[in-house]
Amino acid sequence: MEVVQMKRTGEMLFSIIGVVMFIFLLMGSILLFGSVQSNAETKDLVQQFIQDEQITAVSVDQVVAFLENGTLYFVIVSLISIILGVVSIILLKRNQTPETAGKLLIITGIFSTLLTLFLGIFGGVAFLIAGIMIIARGKKMAAAHS
Repeated sequence: MEVVQMKRTGEMLFSIIGVVMFIFLLMGSILLFGSVQSNAETKDLVQQFIQDEQITAVSVDQVVAFLENGTLYFVIVSLISIILGVVSIILLKRNQTPETAGKLLIITGIFSTLLTLFLGIFGGVAFLIAGIMIIARGKKMAAAHS
C-alpha cells in the first residue's frame, strides 16, 4: 500500500492559531499572577471590597490566596494545552500519524476550553477545527483508496 503525502496547510494553520491563543492566555495569566502576588494594592482593594459588601466569612488573605491559586491554575492548563498543541503539530508535520494528531487536537480543544472555564475558547475552537479537518480528510483519503 502506497503512503500518500498530503499538504495539510489548513490544519497546520488552525493548530498554530490555537497554540498562539493559548500563549496569549498563558502570558495574561502570568501577568495577573505577578500583579496579585504580594501586592499591597491588591490586598487594599480586596479589603475595601470585603468591607463594602460586609463579608465576614473570608479574610483578605484567603481571597488573595484564591486569586493566586486561580491564576496559577490557568498558567498550568495553558501550558499543558500549548505542549499538546505543539506535539500535535509535530505529529502532523511528520505526516506519519495524522489521525493521532487529529484526535489529540480534538481532545485538547474540548478539555482546554472546559478547564479554562471558556477563557481558552478561541484556542480550543481552533484546535477542534484542525482536529476535525484532519480526521475528515483522513477518512476521505481512506474512502478514495478503497
